[in-house]
Amino acid sequence: MRTMSNYLIIMFSVILFIFRLIVVFTTVWGIDFMVKSANVNYEIIFLFIMLISIILLSKNKLTGAILFLISSIAYYGPSLLNIFSVLSSSNASMDSITEMVVSLIGVILPLFAFFIVAAAKKQEAKPVDKKTDFFYKNEAYDRKYDERADKNNYKTL
Repeated sequence: MRTMSNYLIIMFSVILFIFRLIVVFTTVWGIDFMVKSANVNYEIIFLFIMLISIILLSKNKLTGAILFLISSIAYYGPSLLNIFSVLSSSNASMDSITEMVVSLIGVILPLFAFFIVAAAKKQEAKPVDKKTDFFYKNEAYDRKYDERADKNNYKTL
């Protein structure tokens, strides 16, 4: 079952993918941009993994969310730790703060995607529908109705 949160996570993932694609192109072409790619080869590999995981997320597969989470933590994690150490030494510049915000978004978005897809999988395993559960899953009502029906045995002529 897809909810609005599934669609939002996919939309934000596509926006992050396009942003990282722009970062790669500006880094390769030498254009001055607010975010620089540390390693273009890893960035391209990460973009392909991200594209596969977005496709799997659109199909509501848990493997896509896990792949997205692991690859994002592997890519953004070390740079995020380095930026936190720079910020703790109070040598923060605007570039390091921008890198930190992008890295935080890059880690938090897959984490939300994982939790949302896991919750959707749980919902699919045990669906709850308040409109029909009373009729189909109310065994106490069925037993009471059956006992009442058994007592009404009228003889016909």
